[in-house]
Amino acid sequence: MITIESSSKKRNSMLAVLLIGAFTMLLTETFFNNALPTIIQAYHVTQATAQWVSTGYQLVAGLMIPISAWVFHRFNTQKNVPATRGHLSHWLYLWVLCH
Repeated sequence: MITIESSSKKRNSMLAVLLIGAFTMLLTETFFNNALPTIIQAYHVTQATAQWVSTGYQLVAGLMIPISAWVFHRFNTQKNVPATRGHLSHWLYLWVLCH
């Protein structure tokens, strides 16, 4: 078992981030499942196909948790955070251009 010595303030802030992330994921899944009828009508697909899209989204979201933990453990965090912000800014810029 790995133990990390840190102050209670850091521990509490880490727990708050984890709880907010879990709540956000739960909320996203709820919205996505409520949108299934709209997806079925908009894309003219069967209910089974729309549910596979939901399952695929959940699988990718579930895989990203350990993958992101591995990336931030394996590589330097001081380099990862700016790179992540840069990628996000790049994709947001492209999204704005497309719309």
